[in-house]
Amino acid sequence: FQRDSGIKVHINESTGSGLGSLPMLSGSVHNKVVATWLTEYFGRTSFNKTLPAWVVDAPDDFVTGLMQAYFDGNVQTEDGHDRLCCHSVSEGLVTMLCLCLANYGIVSYVGTERYKTPAGVTGTIYRITIPLAYAATFQKHIGFGIEHKARRLKELVHKQGSDGINGFQARIPGMGDVIEDVRSYIPPGGDKNSFETLLRKELRRIQRKVGIT
Repeated sequence: FQRDSGIKVHINESTGSGLGSLPMLSGSVHNKVVATWLTEYFGRTSFNKTLPAWVVDAPDDFVTGLMQAYFDGNVQTEDGHDRLCCHSVSEGLVTMLCLCLANYGIVSYVGTERYKTPAGVTGTIYRITIPLAYAATFQKHIGFGIEHKARRLKELVHKQGSDGINGFQARIPGMGDVIEDVRSYIPPGGDKNSFETLLRKELRRIQRKVGIT
């Protein structure tokens, strides 16, 4: 960036509190034009971070590089969790990331969690989950630049292809409206144990899930 634009980048190395003793590199650019452009298209604070619509149609190298940089800092790949998860307090950012992932055939679904700040203010965290079935596709198109995450992803890809994995390991998001349409065609039952009543209750139960298999 510094070579191509002539704008000086200040690099600092420190030990991050969230990563134990691992060294962290941070880069800062002191340029009003760049800062204004980034604020306009990518947001300024954690709550209004986003990706502009044109990113979806941008060249693959740009899009995958952008996503890898984000996922390197955010994706959780702990042992015992055979999936890829990341989170944000910005619903707009999460929505755009899911659209970018879909461009490469990677299905993801979004769940929410409530949290409280140290000041007691309640907020919502949006969590993206990429099922194990898409580990290889994620590795092919995006991957990780951080060594221990790349190693963990390789393990997930190996597990994805093993005989111990049954069927299609994925959830289909956004089915609530479809299920509601189906439910509207089922007539109310005469009593609580009727087939119609039980079927309507089952569809309602499924609707409360973040996705269906």
